[in-house]
Amino acid sequence: MWYYEFNDQQIGPVPESELQARIAEGVIGKATLIWNETMLDWKPAGSTMPAAFTGVTAASPTASPVGYTDRSTRGPGSTGAKFAFALGVISIVVGILVGAIGLFLGAGAIFLGALMRNKGRRAGVPDHRHAKLGMITGALGVAISIMNIIGGYMWAKSQGLI
Repeated sequence: MWYYEFNDQQIGPVPESELQARIAEGVIGKATLIWNETMLDWKPAGSTMPAAFTGVTAASPTASPVGYTDRSTRGPGSTGAKFAFALGVISIVVGILVGAIGLFLGAGAIFLGALMRNKGRRAGVPDHRHAKLGMITGALGVAISIMNIIGGYMWAKSQGLI
């Protein structure tokens, strides 16, 4: 089964025959990123399946391909992944303002992002952007919180409060 990119969205899984049909229709061009379970990364269709493009002229599709699924809004774990991203952003803000609370929020964002990423992968979604963003922003929130806590401690010590 194959996945391909269309309008910055992931489409699939689709059988190879459907992928070939999309190439013939011009929906998938040589630069369109494609992926299947045997590949480590997304690669351009032209370098992955060069024989499929012999005799194909470039076309600009006007309609969405059959089987189009907006994975960013309806994919497996998408609600949880978006929540992880929001929690990560909140952990950054709270980490800057308060410090310690941002540690817990950031850790929650990392955990939830990883959980949703794994849920998406088990469902056949190779990449879930919001889950990754949740983990990254959560890690930033934790780092900012730790720096804020250390800075507050050093300031309090320099003022003779500790």
